[in-house]
Amino acid sequence: MRQKADEIIRRIHTAKKRQRARRMRVMLSCVCLLLVSLVAAISAFSGAGTTAQTYSVMGAFLLGPQTGGYVLVAVIAFVIGILVAELGRYFRKRDQKSTEKEQP
Repeated sequence: MRQKADEIIRRIHTAKKRQRARRMRVMLSCVCLLLVSLVAAISAFSGAGTTAQTYSVMGAFLLGPQTGGYVLVAVIAFVIGILVAELGRYFRKRDQKSTEKEQP
């Protein structure tokens, strides 16, 4: 009887490992997709291919005409970073709660 219970517990742990690995692959795929989209957004909003102007004061490039695109991309990247961090925290807490329930 004990062997059957041990086998069930082993299979549960194996299934949970596979589920965590699948979830991690999905999250990594989403992060890669977001990274590619951010690079595309930066190149679209920054006016890639135009000649760059040289400013004499440090930080004066932020006052250029293409600042809006950089700010928009930065805000989007910040929000996406927060979402990814919170999703990771949520999944971690959920896994901890499920392991606490399993242990007697």
